[in-house]
Amino acid sequence: MIANLKAKLDALGQMRRQEPSPPPSKPEEAVCRVYRQEYPLDKEEGRALGRALRLPMEEVSVLCRTPLAQDTAMRDVLFLDTETTGLAGGSGVLAFLVGLGYYEDDCFVMEQFFLEDYDGEADMLQRVGAAAARHKVLASFNGKTFDLPLLQSRAIMNRQRLKVEDMPHLDLLHACRRLLRRRLTRCNFTSIEEELLDITRVDDVPGSQIPAMYFDYLQSRDMASMEQVIRHNRLDVIHMPLMLEELCAMLRDPEGLDYCEDTLSCGILFERNGDLEKASVCYTAIAARDTEAITRLSLIRKRAGDYDGALELWRQMVRRGIGGAFAYVEAAKVYEHVYRDPAKALRVTEACMRRLRELGLGRSDTMAELEHRRSRLLRKI
Repeated sequence: MIANLKAKLDALGQMRRQEPSPPPSKPEEAVCRVYRQEYPLDKEEGRALGRALRLPMEEVSVLCRTPLAQDTAMRDVLFLDTETTGLAGGSGVLAFLVGLGYYEDDCFVMEQFFLEDYDGEADMLQRVGAAAARHKVLASFNGKTFDLPLLQSRAIMNRQRLKVEDMPHLDLLHACRRLLRRRLTRCNFTSIEEELLDITRVDDVPGSQIPAMYFDYLQSRDMASMEQVIRHNRLDVIHMPLMLEELCAMLRDPEGLDYCEDTLSCGILFERNGDLEKASVCYTAIAARDTEAITRLSLIRKRAGDYDGALELWRQMVRRGIGGAFAYVEAAKVYEHVYRDPAKALRVTEACMRRLRELGLGRSDTMAELEHRRSRLLRKI
């Protein structure tokens, strides 16, 4: 038994005298593929982008309803668009291509980060975060709802932080809807390109097919189809500054727009931003053609204390037979409460009641309200 123990101790000593084996080499960190393209602003391909660079940020702030610091310029804006493995979001969806566009020196720079495989995601997110840190403002098309939340969730899963939560975000989808939704049936990216920029893409990849194309690439490693996707993403990014410039041009000359629906949208945007003077200019330009415009204009005049001006607009609405009971009711309110003339208010109320009976609305809720108003006015008289 002692001999057996001695043999074991000798063997242990031999093991201790052996040189320790070197530690395993650390595998190289996976990286994403990077594409970079520059568009000189004094060349044909970059001239339109150069016009967008000169945009006053006050206009951009009004358009996007996003407060911006006083010293902000277009060079501080980072345009972002992603291509993903799914269009509905979810924990299994990731961005395999991130396109970034920004102004640098005399160029518009386009950088795209492509995942050749999933293990390059951490590197891609790190690069996107570094680019965001060099800019003050983020711009996207539907990025508030889709792109940014997706990138942030993927960063958390990779133990990173993009640090873009506090950056002002110019979401051009919302800006396009504010100005164009009354005229366009759809406000997706393709419709805006065609209607606003007069651009129709040729041989482009439909966005709905892009996730499947990436999964095919992972199997085949054939970059031919991915080159189409990379081109699609690049066009998405470089067209965003052009959209921004065209939308701001609409706000600059709303009276000269071809469609009264667009002029109305500009007026509503000005009104919501508190600029009632510009809103009134828009509404006045189309008041003879648009019921909502003359309605909103009358209420602005009423709030400003211009009751005679408001009454004149309501008389026009009555003569044109537009606006339903609105013009009658508003006029009756002014006669009763401002001019202290219940007799005139009663005549207007009864005229409205006759009009509703002619239209077959004698049993409507509006008629019941008018009956109540008539009874009150009779008691006053």
